[in-house]
Amino acid sequence: MAGSGKLMIYAVSDATGDLVVSIASAALRQFAQQEGVQIVRRSRISTEERISKVIREAKEGGGFVAFTLVSAERRQLLLSVAAEAQVPAV
Repeated sequence: MAGSGKLMIYAVSDATGDLVVSIASAALRQFAQQEGVQIVRRSRISTEERISKVIREAKEGGGFVAFTLVSAERRQLLLSVAAEAQVPAV
C-alpha cells in the first residue's frame, strides 16, 4: 500500500501466472470493496534471485504474495524468504 493507497497482491508463478491471478481474482470477488486492490503478476519466477526480488518488491509495496509454484523446493524457498522479510505469502 505504500504510496498508491492500494493493497498490492503479488501473484507469483513459475509459469504464466494465469492460475494464481484467477485464484486471487476469485477471492477478491467475495468482497464488496475491490477497487482498492491491485493484482501484480510476476510470472516465470524460477530462481532464488527472482524469488528474492519479488519478495523485496512486495515488502516495499506493502503487499503480500499469492503464489503457485510447481517445485516444492521453490515453494519452501519463497515461504522462507517471505517469512524472513515479514511478507505474508499464501
